[in-house]
Amino acid sequence: MIDRFDTHWRVLFGFVVLFGFVYPDQRHRVPQWVIDELTAKFLREQSDETDPVCNGTLLSREQYLYDVCVRGYQDARVVPHGHMKPEELEIWTAAIRDKNE
Repeated sequence: MIDRFDTHWRVLFGFVVLFGFVYPDQRHRVPQWVIDELTAKFLREQSDETDPVCNGTLLSREQYLYDVCVRGYQDARVVPHGHMKPEELEIWTAAIRDKNE
């Protein structure tokens, strides 16, 4: 799973932490080495990022639009951070506007 999440390993880390919160009697199901590896990555990477990038758009296409449209954050879905082209992003975002009208 760590390999699958790749550069988005923080999402996996969040799931692991929440799993332990939601099911405290099942914490043993997550191998200790997984927790250790993700924790070490977390501690190493605390201050690495300097670009104002919003990864929230990878989790919700609507919830973080304010951050990218108003606050000036770069959208993590769009090249060079992601794989979307600006034209594709416009189509994706227009669907939200259409839904809310």
